Amino acid sequence: MARINLSFTSVETAKERWAVCNGCEYFNTTYKSCYQCGCFMPTKVRKPASTCPENKWDHINIAVLGEGIEYHYPLSDIDPTLADMGDI
Repeated sequence: MARINLSFTSVETAKERWAVCNGCEYFNTTYKSCYQCGCFMPTKVRKPASTCPENKWDHINIAVLGEGIEYHYPLSDIDPTLADMGDI
């Protein structure tokens, strides 16, 4: 039986969250952070247990993660403009 790494959401979920954050009035485009929670968003959007302080997206219940969880993927998979940040 394979072990699932619950450190990351799927790429699709991270992209959806990133799109919400990118269009949010609380998003700091310079530092890629949130003015409400202070988090570095390229990392936060990939974490299943993360939530938006403005309730624009919610955590993912671990019971519904199921198959297809990504083990690891680069920030550039979320947004090509993040490629220069390396991989966190």
